[in-house]
Amino acid sequence: MLTLNSFAEEVFYCSSELATGLIMENGEWKTTTYETDRFTIKFNDNYSTLSGLESYALYCEQAPGAASKQILICSPPFDADRFIFENELKRFMYLRQATNGYLTNRNFSTWIEAGTCQSF
Repeated sequence: MLTLNSFAEEVFYCSSELATGLIMENGEWKTTTYETDRFTIKFNDNYSTLSGLESYALYCEQAPGAASKQILICSPPFDADRFIFENELKRFMYLRQATNGYLTNRNFSTWIEAGTCQSF
C-alpha cells in the first residue's frame, strides 16, 4: 500500500514513449501521432499538488478503490487535462485537452501521452 510519505521530496524525470490523439483537418477528425516529450515533475509535501507540467499547479488525489492505492490522479482546477501517475512501476498517462477539443468540435487537437519516470 502506498502512503503519501513515500513520495516525500521526490523529483521524477519522465519520458513519454507514446503520444497519439485526434486532430481536426479540413473539418474532419483524424487520428494522428505526436512528438514524444520529456519533463521533470515534483509533488509538494502533502502530495496534493504537482508542478513541472504546466505554468500552473495540478491538484492531486489518490485514485479510489483498493487496487488503486499506488495511483495519483492530478488535474488543474479549470481544464480537462489529467496526469495519472502509478508509483510502483513509475508509469504515467497524460491526457491533454482530453475532452474539450472533441466534445465542443473546436479546431484544436486532443492527445494522450504514456511513458515512464525515474527518480532523480
